[in-house]
Amino acid sequence: RLSAESYMILNEPDKAKEIYDSRLSTVKAATDKDHFFLGSMYYGVGDWQSAAEEFLAMKDRSDSLGQSANYQLAHSLFNTHNKLGALDAFKEAALASFDPEITKDAYLNYAKLSFDLNSDASVYKTYMEKYPDPDEIDHIYSYIAVAALRAKDYNAALAAFDEIEELDDTMACNYMKANFLQAMDFRNAGAWKDAAERLKMAIHFGPEENDMEELLTYYLADTQFRDGNYEASLKTYRDLYNHNALSGTREEGLIMFGMAYSYYKNGDYPMAVRWFGKFLDTSPKLYGREAQVCIADCKFLQNNYTEAAEDYIAVAQKYPLKMDAYPYYQAGLCYRLASNPARAAEVIENAGELSPKARYYDETLMELGRSYTALKRSSDARTCFNKVVERNTL
Repeated sequence: RLSAESYMILNEPDKAKEIYDSRLSTVKAATDKDHFFLGSMYYGVGDWQSAAEEFLAMKDRSDSLGQSANYQLAHSLFNTHNKLGALDAFKEAALASFDPEITKDAYLNYAKLSFDLNSDASVYKTYMEKYPDPDEIDHIYSYIAVAALRAKDYNAALAAFDEIEELDDTMACNYMKANFLQAMDFRNAGAWKDAAERLKMAIHFGPEENDMEELLTYYLADTQFRDGNYEASLKTYRDLYNHNALSGTREEGLIMFGMAYSYYKNGDYPMAVRWFGKFLDTSPKLYGREAQVCIADCKFLQNNYTEAAEDYIAVAQKYPLKMDAYPYYQAGLCYRLASNPARAAEVIENAGELSPKARYYDETLMELGRSYTALKRSSDARTCFNKVVERNTL
Protein backbone atom coordinates (compact mmCIF):
# COMPACT_ATOMS: atom_id res chain seq x y z
CA ARG A 1 0.00 0.00 0.00
CA LEU A 2 2.87 2.37 0.74
CA SER A 3 4.10 1.99 -2.83
CA ALA A 4 0.65 2.78 -4.17
CA GLU A 5 0.43 5.78 -1.91
CA SER A 6 3.82 6.93 -3.20
CA TYR A 7 2.48 6.90 -6.73
CA MET A 8 -0.52 8.88 -5.53
CA ILE A 9 1.82 11.55 -4.16
CA LEU A 10 3.54 11.61 -7.55
CA ASN A 11 0.09 12.13 -9.17
CA GLU A 12 0.27 8.82 -11.04
CA PRO A 13 -3.05 7.22 -10.09
CA ASP A 14 -2.92 4.59 -12.85
CA LYS A 15 0.28 3.04 -11.45
CA ALA A 16 -1.06 3.32 -7.90
CA LYS A 17 -4.22 1.50 -8.96
CA GLU A 18 -2.20 -1.17 -10.78
CA ILE A 19 -0.24 -1.94 -7.61
CA TYR A 20 -3.39 -1.87 -5.51
CA ASP A 21 -5.30 -4.11 -7.94
CA SER A 22 -2.41 -6.58 -7.77
CA ARG A 23 -2.75 -6.68 -4.01
CA LEU A 24 -6.49 -7.12 -4.20
CA SER A 25 -6.10 -10.08 -6.58
CA THR A 26 -4.54 -12.08 -3.75
CA VAL A 27 -7.64 -11.69 -1.53
CA LYS A 28 -11.15 -12.98 -2.08
CA ALA A 29 -12.93 -9.62 -2.06
CA ALA A 30 -12.22 -5.96 -1.52
CA THR A 31 -13.03 -4.65 1.94
CA ASP A 32 -14.58 -1.33 2.81
CA LYS A 33 -11.08 -0.08 3.59
CA ASP A 34 -9.97 -1.10 0.11
CA HIS A 35 -12.84 0.74 -1.52
CA PHE A 36 -12.15 3.75 0.67
CA PHE A 37 -8.49 3.82 -0.33
CA LEU A 38 -9.30 3.45 -4.02
CA GLY A 39 -11.99 6.11 -3.76
CA SER A 40 -9.56 8.44 -2.02
CA MET A 41 -6.99 7.83 -4.77
CA TYR A 42 -9.47 8.82 -7.46
CA TYR A 43 -10.74 11.71 -5.36
CA GLY A 44 -7.22 13.05 -4.94
CA VAL A 45 -6.69 13.37 -8.68
CA GLY A 46 -10.19 14.58 -9.56
CA ASP A 47 -11.61 11.39 -11.08
CA TRP A 48 -14.97 12.09 -9.48
CA GLN A 49 -16.97 9.34 -11.16
CA SER A 50 -14.53 6.56 -10.22
CA ALA A 51 -14.20 7.95 -6.70
CA ALA A 52 -17.97 7.95 -6.22
CA GLU A 53 -18.25 4.37 -7.46
CA GLU A 54 -15.67 3.18 -4.94
CA PHE A 55 -17.25 5.02 -2.00
CA LEU A 56 -20.69 3.72 -2.92
CA ALA A 57 -19.26 0.16 -3.00
CA MET A 58 -18.59 0.38 0.74
CA LYS A 59 -21.12 -1.70 2.67
CA ASP A 60 -20.89 0.32 5.86
CA ARG A 61 -20.25 4.08 6.08
CA SER A 62 -21.40 4.59 9.65
CA ASP A 63 -17.99 4.71 11.38
CA SER A 64 -15.20 7.31 11.28
CA LEU A 65 -13.92 5.97 7.96
CA GLY A 66 -17.45 6.13 6.65
CA GLN A 67 -17.81 9.79 7.65
CA SER A 68 -14.72 10.66 5.62
CA ALA A 69 -16.01 8.49 2.76
CA ASN A 70 -19.41 10.24 2.80
CA TYR A 71 -17.72 13.63 2.80
CA GLN A 72 -15.57 12.78 -0.22
CA LEU A 73 -18.49 11.01 -1.87
CA ALA A 74 -20.60 14.16 -1.52
CA HIS A 75 -17.96 16.30 -3.22
CA SER A 76 -17.50 13.68 -5.94
CA LEU A 77 -21.24 13.52 -6.66
CA PHE A 78 -21.48 17.31 -6.64
CA ASN A 79 -18.69 17.51 -9.21
CA THR A 80 -20.55 15.03 -11.44
CA HIS A 81 -23.61 17.31 -11.19
CA ASN A 82 -25.54 14.86 -9.00
CA LYS A 83 -26.61 17.45 -6.44
CA LEU A 84 -29.38 15.34 -4.93
CA GLY A 85 -26.92 12.54 -4.24
CA ALA A 86 -24.44 15.06 -2.86
CA LEU A 87 -27.14 16.44 -0.56
CA ASP A 88 -27.74 13.01 0.99
CA ALA A 89 -24.01 12.29 1.35
CA PHE A 90 -23.28 15.66 2.96
CA LYS A 91 -26.17 15.06 5.34
CA GLU A 92 -24.74 11.67 6.38
CA ALA A 93 -21.31 13.21 6.94
CA ALA A 94 -22.83 16.13 8.85
CA LEU A 95 -24.80 13.92 11.23
CA ALA A 96 -21.66 11.97 12.22
CA SER A 97 -19.37 13.44 14.87
CA PHE A 98 -16.09 11.52 14.51
CA ASP A 99 -14.20 14.37 12.85
CA PRO A 100 -15.48 17.81 14.01
CA GLU A 101 -13.97 19.65 11.02
CA ILE A 102 -15.64 17.30 8.55
CA THR A 103 -18.90 17.51 10.50
CA LYS A 104 -18.92 21.31 10.37
CA ASP A 105 -18.00 21.68 6.70
CA ALA A 106 -20.37 18.89 5.66
CA TYR A 107 -23.18 20.58 7.62
CA LEU A 108 -22.51 23.87 5.85
CA ASN A 109 -22.63 22.19 2.44
CA TYR A 110 -25.73 20.24 3.45
CA ALA A 111 -27.40 23.52 4.41
CA LYS A 112 -26.35 25.18 1.16
CA LEU A 113 -27.71 22.38 -1.02
CA SER A 114 -30.92 22.17 1.02
CA PHE A 115 -31.46 25.84 0.32
CA ASP A 116 -30.42 25.68 -3.34
CA LEU A 117 -32.45 22.59 -4.21
CA ASN A 118 -35.45 22.90 -1.90
CA SER A 119 -35.49 26.57 -0.83
CA ASP A 120 -35.20 25.19 2.70
CA ALA A 121 -33.37 27.65 4.98
CA SER A 122 -34.09 25.65 8.15
CA VAL A 123 -30.84 23.69 7.86
CA TYR A 124 -28.94 26.97 7.65
CA LYS A 125 -30.73 28.09 10.82
CA THR A 126 -29.73 24.92 12.64
CA TYR A 127 -26.16 25.29 11.39
CA MET A 128 -25.95 28.87 12.69
CA GLU A 129 -27.26 27.74 16.07
CA LYS A 130 -24.60 25.01 16.24
CA TYR A 131 -21.77 27.22 14.96
CA PRO A 132 -22.53 30.85 15.94
CA ASP A 133 -19.62 32.53 14.17
CA PRO A 134 -20.71 36.14 13.41
CA ASP A 135 -18.58 36.43 10.26
CA GLU A 136 -19.85 33.15 8.87
CA ILE A 137 -23.44 33.97 9.81
CA ASP A 138 -23.21 37.24 7.86
CA HIS A 139 -21.88 35.31 4.87
CA ILE A 140 -24.74 32.81 5.09
CA TYR A 141 -27.40 35.50 5.29
CA SER A 142 -25.76 37.26 2.35
CA TYR A 143 -25.95 34.03 0.34
CA ILE A 144 -29.64 33.58 1.27
CA ALA A 145 -30.35 37.19 0.37
CA VAL A 146 -28.68 37.02 -3.04
CA ALA A 147 -30.49 33.77 -3.85
CA ALA A 148 -33.82 35.39 -2.91
CA LEU A 149 -32.88 38.45 -4.96
CA ARG A 150 -32.29 36.28 -8.02
CA ALA A 151 -35.63 34.58 -7.42
CA LYS A 152 -37.27 38.05 -7.27
CA ASP A 153 -38.42 37.40 -3.70
CA TYR A 154 -37.46 40.86 -2.49
CA ASN A 155 -39.15 40.51 0.91
CA ALA A 156 -37.06 37.44 1.69
CA ALA A 157 -33.92 39.12 0.36
CA LEU A 158 -34.41 42.20 2.54
CA ALA A 159 -35.25 40.08 5.59
CA ALA A 160 -31.98 38.18 5.13
CA PHE A 161 -29.95 41.35 4.64
CA ASP A 162 -31.48 42.80 7.81
CA GLU A 163 -29.94 39.92 9.78
CA ILE A 164 -26.41 40.93 8.75
CA GLU A 165 -24.47 42.85 11.37
CA GLU A 166 -22.30 44.83 8.98
CA LEU A 167 -22.72 45.04 5.22
CA ASP A 168 -19.56 45.00 3.12
CA ASP A 169 -19.49 46.86 -0.21
CA THR A 170 -20.89 43.92 -2.19
CA MET A 171 -23.65 43.28 0.35
CA ALA A 172 -24.55 46.97 0.42
CA CYS A 173 -24.79 47.01 -3.38
CA ASN A 174 -27.12 43.99 -3.35
CA TYR A 175 -29.15 45.50 -0.51
CA MET A 176 -29.55 48.63 -2.61
CA LYS A 177 -30.74 46.52 -5.56
CA ALA A 178 -33.27 44.64 -3.41
CA ASN A 179 -34.71 47.90 -2.07
CA PHE A 180 -34.87 49.44 -5.53
CA LEU A 181 -36.51 46.42 -7.16
CA GLN A 182 -39.09 46.11 -4.40
CA ALA A 183 -39.74 49.84 -4.73
CA MET A 184 -40.49 49.31 -8.42
CA ASP A 185 -42.94 46.54 -7.49
CA PHE A 186 -44.62 48.87 -4.99
CA ARG A 187 -44.81 51.60 -7.65
CA ASN A 188 -46.43 49.22 -10.12
CA ALA A 189 -49.00 48.34 -7.45
CA GLY A 190 -49.63 52.01 -6.61
CA ALA A 191 -48.23 51.61 -3.08
CA TRP A 192 -46.46 54.97 -3.23
CA LYS A 193 -45.58 55.37 0.46
CA ASP A 194 -43.97 51.94 0.63
CA ALA A 195 -42.14 52.63 -2.63
CA ALA A 196 -40.79 55.92 -1.28
CA GLU A 197 -39.44 54.26 1.87
CA ARG A 198 -37.66 51.57 -0.14
CA LEU A 199 -36.18 54.15 -2.49
CA LYS A 200 -34.83 56.11 0.49
CA MET A 201 -33.14 52.93 1.73
CA ALA A 202 -31.73 52.24 -1.74
CA ILE A 203 -30.29 55.76 -1.89
CA HIS A 204 -28.78 55.41 1.58
CA PHE A 205 -26.99 52.16 0.77
CA GLY A 206 -26.15 52.92 -2.84
CA PRO A 207 -22.93 54.49 -4.10
CA GLU A 208 -22.68 58.24 -3.61
CA GLU A 209 -22.28 60.93 -6.24
CA ASN A 210 -23.02 58.86 -9.34
CA ASP A 211 -25.73 58.41 -11.95
CA MET A 212 -27.38 55.58 -10.03
CA GLU A 213 -27.92 57.73 -6.94
CA GLU A 214 -29.32 60.50 -9.12
CA LEU A 215 -31.69 58.10 -10.90
CA LEU A 216 -32.89 56.65 -7.58
CA THR A 217 -33.49 60.17 -6.31
CA TYR A 218 -35.45 61.01 -9.45
CA TYR A 219 -37.68 57.98 -8.87
CA LEU A 220 -38.12 59.10 -5.28
CA ALA A 221 -39.27 62.55 -6.37
CA ASP A 222 -41.70 61.05 -8.88
CA THR A 223 -43.01 58.64 -6.23
CA GLN A 224 -43.50 61.43 -3.68
CA PHE A 225 -45.43 63.39 -6.29
CA ARG A 226 -47.68 60.46 -7.13
CA ASP A 227 -48.30 59.95 -3.42
CA GLY A 228 -49.56 63.53 -3.19
CA ASN A 229 -46.62 64.63 -1.06
CA TYR A 230 -45.94 67.70 -3.17
CA GLU A 231 -43.78 69.55 -0.63
CA ALA A 232 -41.43 66.57 -0.48
CA SER A 233 -41.39 66.05 -4.26
CA LEU A 234 -40.63 69.74 -4.81
CA LYS A 235 -37.68 69.60 -2.43
CA THR A 236 -36.32 66.42 -4.03
CA TYR A 237 -36.73 67.76 -7.56
CA ARG A 238 -35.09 71.06 -6.55
CA ASP A 239 -32.09 69.22 -5.06
CA LEU A 240 -31.69 67.27 -8.29
CA TYR A 241 -31.88 70.44 -10.37
CA ASN A 242 -29.36 72.29 -8.19
CA HIS A 243 -26.90 69.41 -8.58
CA ASN A 244 -27.29 69.31 -12.40
CA ALA A 245 -28.40 65.70 -12.00
CA LEU A 246 -28.83 63.25 -14.87
CA SER A 247 -27.25 65.60 -17.37
CA GLY A 248 -27.88 64.56 -20.95
CA THR A 249 -30.63 62.09 -20.10
CA ARG A 250 -34.37 62.09 -20.73
CA GLU A 251 -34.94 62.52 -17.01
CA GLU A 252 -32.93 65.77 -16.92
CA GLY A 253 -35.78 67.65 -18.58
CA LEU A 254 -38.39 65.86 -16.50
CA ILE A 255 -36.80 67.23 -13.34
CA MET A 256 -37.99 70.71 -14.32
CA PHE A 257 -41.34 69.30 -15.37
CA GLY A 258 -41.68 67.64 -11.96
CA MET A 259 -40.72 70.86 -10.19
CA ALA A 260 -43.30 72.80 -12.19
CA TYR A 261 -46.04 70.27 -11.48
CA SER A 262 -45.16 70.23 -7.77
CA TYR A 263 -45.50 74.02 -7.63
CA TYR A 264 -48.80 73.68 -9.51
CA LYS A 265 -50.17 71.11 -7.07
CA ASN A 266 -49.04 73.28 -4.16
CA GLY A 267 -51.04 76.20 -5.58
CA ASP A 268 -47.99 78.32 -6.37
CA TYR A 269 -49.15 79.17 -9.89
CA PRO A 270 -46.62 81.91 -10.73
CA MET A 271 -43.72 79.57 -9.95
CA ALA A 272 -45.44 76.77 -11.85
CA VAL A 273 -45.72 79.00 -14.94
CA ARG A 274 -42.05 79.92 -14.61
CA TRP A 275 -40.83 76.33 -14.41
CA PHE A 276 -43.18 74.98 -17.07
CA GLY A 277 -41.74 77.71 -19.28
CA LYS A 278 -38.15 76.66 -18.45
CA PHE A 279 -39.08 73.10 -19.24
CA LEU A 280 -40.52 74.06 -22.63
CA ASP A 281 -37.38 76.04 -23.43
CA THR A 282 -35.17 72.98 -22.92
CA SER A 283 -37.45 70.02 -23.75
CA PRO A 284 -40.16 71.30 -26.12
CA LYS A 285 -40.96 67.87 -27.58
CA LEU A 286 -41.25 66.13 -24.24
CA TYR A 287 -44.70 66.56 -22.69
CA GLY A 288 -44.93 69.88 -24.50
CA ARG A 289 -48.70 69.85 -24.88
CA GLU A 290 -49.28 68.99 -21.22
CA ALA A 291 -46.90 71.71 -20.07
CA GLN A 292 -48.62 74.36 -22.21
CA VAL A 293 -52.05 73.26 -20.98
CA CYS A 294 -50.79 73.56 -17.39
CA ILE A 295 -49.51 77.08 -18.06
CA ALA A 296 -52.95 78.02 -19.36
CA ASP A 297 -54.59 76.34 -16.36
CA CYS A 298 -52.38 78.34 -14.00
CA LYS A 299 -53.45 81.61 -15.62
CA PHE A 300 -57.09 80.50 -15.51
CA LEU A 301 -56.79 79.71 -11.79
CA GLN A 302 -55.38 83.20 -11.25
CA ASN A 303 -58.44 84.67 -13.02
CA ASN A 304 -56.32 85.90 -15.93
CA TYR A 305 -59.01 84.74 -18.34
CA THR A 306 -58.09 86.49 -21.59
CA GLU A 307 -54.44 85.46 -21.49
CA ALA A 308 -55.41 81.93 -20.44
CA ALA A 309 -57.86 81.70 -23.37
CA GLU A 310 -55.14 82.69 -25.80
CA ASP A 311 -52.86 80.01 -24.36
CA TYR A 312 -55.58 77.37 -24.70
CA ILE A 313 -56.12 78.32 -28.34
CA ALA A 314 -52.36 78.14 -28.95
CA VAL A 315 -52.36 74.60 -27.53
CA ALA A 316 -55.27 73.57 -29.77
CA GLN A 317 -53.54 74.96 -32.84
CA LYS A 318 -50.11 73.53 -32.11
CA TYR A 319 -51.36 70.15 -30.90
CA PRO A 320 -54.69 69.46 -32.67
CA LEU A 321 -56.32 66.34 -31.21
CA LYS A 322 -59.74 65.13 -32.35
CA MET A 323 -60.15 63.18 -29.12
CA ASP A 324 -59.59 66.09 -26.73
CA ALA A 325 -61.88 69.13 -26.68
CA TYR A 326 -60.49 70.47 -23.38
CA PRO A 327 -58.55 73.44 -24.84
CA TYR A 328 -61.64 74.63 -26.75
CA TYR A 329 -63.90 74.16 -23.76
CA GLN A 330 -61.51 76.10 -21.50
CA ALA A 331 -60.95 78.85 -24.07
CA GLY A 332 -64.70 79.31 -24.50
CA LEU A 333 -65.20 79.34 -20.72
CA CYS A 334 -62.42 81.92 -20.30
CA TYR A 335 -63.82 84.28 -22.91
CA ARG A 336 -67.33 84.00 -21.46
CA LEU A 337 -65.99 84.75 -17.96
CA ALA A 338 -64.12 87.70 -19.49
CA SER A 339 -67.50 88.96 -20.76
CA ASN A 340 -66.69 88.17 -24.38
CA PRO A 341 -69.29 85.54 -25.36
CA ALA A 342 -68.96 86.36 -29.05
CA ARG A 343 -65.30 85.36 -29.02
CA ALA A 344 -66.17 82.29 -26.93
CA ALA A 345 -68.71 81.15 -29.54
CA GLU A 346 -66.31 81.87 -32.37
CA VAL A 347 -63.51 79.75 -30.85
CA ILE A 348 -65.76 76.75 -30.27
CA GLU A 349 -67.48 77.07 -33.66
CA ASN A 350 -64.04 76.92 -35.32
CA ALA A 351 -62.86 73.97 -33.25
CA GLY A 352 -62.67 71.75 -36.31
CA GLU A 353 -63.50 68.07 -36.55
CA LEU A 354 -63.72 66.99 -32.95
CA SER A 355 -64.80 63.41 -32.40
CA PRO A 356 -68.17 63.03 -30.60
CA LYS A 357 -66.21 60.69 -28.28
CA ALA A 358 -63.67 63.37 -27.49
CA ARG A 359 -62.86 64.24 -23.90
CA TYR A 360 -64.92 67.28 -22.78
CA TYR A 361 -67.10 67.11 -25.91
CA ASP A 362 -70.38 67.54 -24.00
CA GLU A 363 -68.90 70.26 -21.79
CA THR A 364 -67.78 72.13 -24.92
CA LEU A 365 -71.31 71.93 -26.40
CA MET A 366 -72.74 73.22 -23.13
CA GLU A 367 -70.26 76.11 -23.12
CA LEU A 368 -71.23 76.96 -26.69
CA GLY A 369 -74.89 76.92 -25.67
CA ARG A 370 -74.19 79.27 -22.76
CA SER A 371 -72.34 81.66 -25.10
CA TYR A 372 -75.29 81.61 -27.52
CA THR A 373 -77.61 82.33 -24.61
CA ALA A 374 -75.51 85.35 -23.61
CA LEU A 375 -75.67 86.50 -27.23
CA LYS A 376 -79.47 86.03 -27.20
CA ARG A 377 -79.26 83.35 -29.90
CA SER A 378 -81.88 81.23 -28.23
CA SER A 379 -82.50 78.84 -31.11
CA ASP A 380 -78.79 78.01 -31.47
CA ALA A 381 -78.47 77.60 -27.70
CA ARG A 382 -81.45 75.24 -27.61
CA THR A 383 -79.88 73.13 -30.40
CA CYS A 384 -76.67 72.73 -28.37
CA PHE A 385 -78.48 71.81 -25.15
CA ASN A 386 -80.81 69.35 -26.93
CA LYS A 387 -77.82 67.64 -28.53
CA VAL A 388 -76.23 67.14 -25.11
CA VAL A 389 -79.51 65.72 -23.77
CA GLU A 390 -79.86 63.36 -26.73
CA ARG A 391 -76.27 62.13 -26.35
CA ASN A 392 -76.80 61.32 -22.70
CA THR A 393 -80.22 59.64 -22.99
CA LEU A 394 -79.44 57.12 -25.74
